Amino acid sequence: MRAQGDAPGGLERAAPGLASGSRGFPQPLIVGCRRPESPSDLPGCTTPPKHAPEPPMSEIEIFKEFRIEAAHRLPNVPPGHKCSRLHGHSFRVVVHVAGPIDSITGWVCDFAQISRAFAPVIDQLDHHYLNEVAGLENPTSEVLAQWIWARLRPALPGMTRITVHETCTSGCEFRGPRTDGGS
Repeated sequence: MRAQGDAPGGLERAAPGLASGSRGFPQPLIVGCRRPESPSDLPGCTTPPKHAPEPPMSEIEIFKEFRIEAAHRLPNVPPGHKCSRLHGHSFRVVVHVAGPIDSITGWVCDFAQISRAFAPVIDQLDHHYLNEVAGLENPTSEVLAQWIWARLRPALPGMTRITVHETCTSGCEFRGPRTDGGS
């Protein structure tokens, strides 16, 4: 079925570079080519498969957030610095894990696995004086992030970083080496 203005054989006649579409909107014009009536009229086109092919494997990063209430003081700051006094923080710790999406579960890692790995960390830190925890004698956010990384790494090989927020506006990120072959 030809629209008004179609030339015999399906060749379009229109202003240079434009053809009138089925609703009067301009369509790109390929001079000398027949406009196909359906996708099957195009050379090499077939009916699309019922299931689209899987997209290429890509890596996705997920995260799980935890809260820790703890007291500390920083022993290595200059005399008179406010952080040399005993004080506390509502630390927010974010654990990031990356990897491909599992074809069966549809996830990178079970969030419950991250929670299980983090449980001993919470037990050691939450409502404790951080300076008394082995390895946290100088418990800066930077040292705390590395300390947490070292404890989680065996259970979470796809871990990409640990973020520690000591206040709503201050914190740090530690990106240690991965053990799952990811970059």
